Amino acid sequence: MTTVKVCSIGALALGLAIGTAHALEPPRGEGGWYAGGGARVLKLEGWQEGYGPLLLLGWKLPYEHADTPKSSIALEAELVGTTSSLSRRADEGREEADIRYGGVHLALNTFIGERFFYRVRLGAVGRELDVEGSTELQGRLVFGLGVGLRIGDRLDLLLDAQTQYWTFPDNLLNEAGITARWHF
Repeated sequence: MTTVKVCSIGALALGLAIGTAHALEPPRGEGGWYAGGGARVLKLEGWQEGYGPLLLLGWKLPYEHADTPKSSIALEAELVGTTSSLSRRADEGREEADIRYGGVHLALNTFIGERFFYRVRLGAVGRELDVEGSTELQGRLVFGLGVGLRIGDRLDLLLDAQTQYWTFPDNLLNEAGITARWHF
């Protein structure tokens, strides 16, 4: 049921976003793919922050926006895991938790001028919440916003924040981070 909702929302967003777009071949020397790495700060409701790395792989759909040709719609897959655990006070001292997740997102990267852009993305993740030996698997929807800078022909720097949710205020995970993306 959740997959159907996410696919429907993604298809609607894609349809609205490409209203002034047309199909094209990928630019020479750029196959539409990008990979990235970065760092995340993760904050689960009721817990202190945890930190971890991010790996990202994206594919730009073969469309060009009529007004801003460098803008793109992309499918992104990412993996994140905490290397510094989240923590909170418990009855017998401190309790720690680790989070690992993988997700798929539909991202709209819109350029404002030659070098600056913003990103809006919607997706779904499967996450594993490990609280001192007790593991829980969860599925969540994701909404994120970010701003970026194109540093060279193939390199972007992106600052973003996103929220994972199912129902408000149930177990929200807020996160923020920085990612470098290399286009190839």
